[in-house]
Amino acid sequence: TAIIVQTDPDVLPPVAKNSKRQEDGRGRIVINVRNDGTYTNEKLELMEDEKAIVDLVKEEKDKIIPLGIVPKLHLRGDQDAVFRYSREAIRAAAEAGVDQVVFAVYQTHKGLRKDK
Repeated sequence: TAIIVQTDPDVLPPVAKNSKRQEDGRGRIVINVRNDGTYTNEKLELMEDEKAIVDLVKEEKDKIIPLGIVPKLHLRGDQDAVFRYSREAIRAAAEAGVDQVVFAVYQTHKGLRKDK
């Protein structure tokens, strides 16, 4: 299954040259982590607080589990923010019952902002 994720133009994931391409995109619950510490969902809607993340993850998990698929938090974080602000999203996902996390990264510097 191809992994198709609506990308937030305000998020530029970090580079991890030893990363591995994921072949199975099923079960992904996307949270974008912006450089300013705010979060958006896959529809690019701003998530106001940790409760909004918990609610989204619970709702998506309840759709995914009946399909026999394991739900996973797909964190697409900005290279300058993902490690600083991902803890809140991971904690919210765990509270909602999702304990697998996938971090989105680039495999090369190609496509990175020129000001970096």
